[in-house]
Amino acid sequence: MPSAPRRASRMVRRSPRAESGSAAFDVTRFLASTGLGKRVCTFRNKEIVFGQGDPAEHVMYIQEGGAKLSVVNEPGKEAVLGIFGPGDFWGERCLAGESIRMATASAIASTTLLVIDKNEMIRVLHREREFSDRSCAEHPSRGGLG
Repeated sequence: MPSAPRRASRMVRRSPRAESGSAAFDVTRFLASTGLGKRVCTFRNKEIVFGQGDPAEHVMYIQEGGAKLSVVNEPGKEAVLGIFGPGDFWGERCLAGESIRMATASAIASTTLLVIDKNEMIRVLHREREFSDRSCAEHPSRGGLG
């Protein structure tokens, strides 16, 4: 079982990817304004964010650093399913009803994440049409990764 995430002592600057999007929509500012940006956690390089089989209860937004999703088969071979960086949301399969994580996520550098409770994310997706539309448009084929 992974250790409890550590809280960051300060908010981190906006990621380059978040700033490179449309000037009409700033993801970082939006997350802060909705109250979703309150739980910030940091992870060291190679630290486990969540493990395969853990409860799927949160969506993550990478502010800084990076993470990989992987699975390990019985003989011990690792398959990397995805690499995520600043500005990426991941772990969104919990929004579609997945109750346990199907892969392990680990930091690939010093990483700062916003950890968003799935019920809060669902609430905001229903209430904020622009955010919902943008989230779906940016990640049409990533549903199987987290």
